[in-house]
Amino acid sequence: MQTVAVIAIRGSIGAKTRLASRFSEHVRADLAWTMFLHVLGVIRESGIADHLLIVTREPEETRHHTGASPNMTILPQPVEYSGLNAAFDLGRDWAIAHGFETMLILHPDLPLLGTADLQRIAQADATVVLAPDQKGVGTNALRLRLDHPRGHLFTFRFGPDSHRLHLQEAASLALAEVHTPGLARDLDWPEDWDNLPETARDRLLGHCRIPAS
Repeated sequence: MQTVAVIAIRGSIGAKTRLASRFSEHVRADLAWTMFLHVLGVIRESGIADHLLIVTREPEETRHHTGASPNMTILPQPVEYSGLNAAFDLGRDWAIAHGFETMLILHPDLPLLGTADLQRIAQADATVVLAPDQKGVGTNALRLRLDHPRGHLFTFRFGPDSHRLHLQEAASLALAEVHTPGLARDLDWPEDWDNLPETARDRLLGHCRIPAS
């Protein structure tokens, strides 16, 4: 079964604004790119995806950070298709056009993500697999079978209360949930930063050009 992993990344402009009380704009951008590259590395190491698709409003900057790879595509997100759900709609259209049977959506801000987390998602036998955040409110990962008739029609509901909304959307489908710390722990708010292990905070800040305030 051919699988494409899809990540949408905003880029440096407006990165991680919820952390503005802790970090400067430059540090927030560095944190965002560092976590993004970490997620890419874990996907590659896990071997669960045949291709990586990055949907972004900043394709040139993204290419600067990632380099080129035959198993990776950077898909520009036009301004008329703004927002996270539109990005994943574009990703699904691309995946279907290129013959992929499964798409795995991952957020780029999962600093504790490991290969075992992704293996759990890959092994789940369901049309839709959800990985909620640690509060059970958001959705940090979603796997969708595109070879299922409803796979083309599934409505992505990322945003406020997305876990509940995705559960509703998948109510008539075979559904599974995966709960692991690596998938649950995203980095959006200052308290998320405070709750990270010190080793993880040190690793992230080690890639920042400017010391955190």
